[in-house]
Amino acid sequence: MLRYFNQKKKRGPAASESLRAIWESEDGCEKVRKLLKDHGTFKDVEVSLKKKTIDSETNALAGEYVNEATLINIHGWDEDMIKFSKERARAAGMLRKSEEHGKDEWRAVLSESFLKKNEKIQEKEQQASEVMEARVHI
Repeated sequence: MLRYFNQKKKRGPAASESLRAIWESEDGCEKVRKLLKDHGTFKDVEVSLKKKTIDSETNALAGEYVNEATLINIHGWDEDMIKFSKERARAAGMLRKSEEHGKDEWRAVLSESFLKKNEKIQEKEQQASEVMEARVHI
């Protein structure tokens, strides 16, 4: 009976709050023993198990409209990288003329990040009911 009423650090006691209140009162052990003897046993136990799994994955691309000067001076790209990026942008329809300075500018990916999260949560609930027979006599 002690295991049924004593609290475990992770999952808590198996007994209901009302039965624990009787147990913790004066002569609680004897009162619970009498209740079990007169009205029931630990014969049946109902167990409820909940399991939750969360898998998430995030991929992010960040970029902006760039021109040759921006890529050379700020991002340190060489001429081959700039030429390749500009041709891909042209093929994808992402090349435009700047209204401010009249030069070509295009959308380019300047950073890429990813995050993979795998979280497993397991919850157990125990309630007194009827399923399993105990071999203990009171």
